[in-house]
Amino acid sequence: MDRTKTNSFKIVLLAILSIVVFATAAFLIRAFLIPLLPDPWQIELTWIAASILATVAILSGLAQFTGLSLRYLLSPRESAYQASQKEITQGAVIVSESTGGKIEWTGDIIQDGSTKIVLSRAEALDTRPTTKPARADSLISDIQSTLYEDSSRLPYVLALCLDLCEPSGLSEEYDMWLRKELNGYDDYQGFQRSFESENNFEEWMNKWADHRFVKSYLKMEYYSSERNRYEISTLPHTGIFVAFPVAQIARAIQGARERGDHEFSVLLLSLGQEHFDELQAFVDKLSPKVILPADLQVFYSVSGLEKVLDGVRNIVLSLLRDVRRKTSYI
Repeated sequence: MDRTKTNSFKIVLLAILSIVVFATAAFLIRAFLIPLLPDPWQIELTWIAASILATVAILSGLAQFTGLSLRYLLSPRESAYQASQKEITQGAVIVSESTGGKIEWTGDIIQDGSTKIVLSRAEALDTRPTTKPARADSLISDIQSTLYEDSSRLPYVLALCLDLCEPSGLSEEYDMWLRKELNGYDDYQGFQRSFESENNFEEWMNKWADHRFVKSYLKMEYYSSERNRYEISTLPHTGIFVAFPVAQIARAIQGARERGDHEFSVLLLSLGQEHFDELQAFVDKLSPKVILPADLQVFYSVSGLEKVLDGVRNIVLSLLRDVRRKTSYI
């Protein structure tokens, strides 16, 4: 017999017992109590006793079918505030940051061993935002409308992203990347030492700064016997890490375009003695008598520098995607 049938059987049985008890009480009162009273009082008492018994019988029947006891029906009611507070302490569906968005069930145990779950206060206790804050919506709109404008606007976009990161709960890596893009990587060695290990540094660079490596090349002058003149050829060289702030990169590109230049150059020694020594060792294998000049220049193209800014834009798009994922709930 399942729980529903068992409960129905109990209700019917208790209702029958209530009728028998009240009918017996009515018979005893009429047979033994009423004849002892004066005639004028017998009729009045009969009506009063019948009314009381009928009222109690009705209340008892309602209690059986609603599950509420006579004591509950006749006791004073709690205020709405007291009832709401009692519900909160007895049990509710609670969603909090500490549970990682999972639902926790709490409740009190009633006599038959089942758990009572109070759901009426769940909506008030659910602290998850159902929509993105208006401020976040405004920032996202400004970032999207400005991202592919003139490159000189990129520092403004990155500043908006900084404002968006903290309230959206994004990782600290985004914050560090944004500040490095805005301020530059001038203290490259110091930045490298701030990581616990070389592997951690390389992982961060591959994820967040890979766009800042541009292809470089060397220029070699030689005499062409076929053309009877000196010509210049280019040799591919290692990648150069561009450490300048985004604003400075944007200004450099703009200036080069205005001058009609298509490349930049930098002293190889300024990139580090190790780069110069590596190239000298390579040249020694080919021609041991050749000594590299101290003012040897290494070149990289304007289009290669523009790819740095394109890489910044791509990470900003990833940031916006992560913000939507953090602030959107199904």
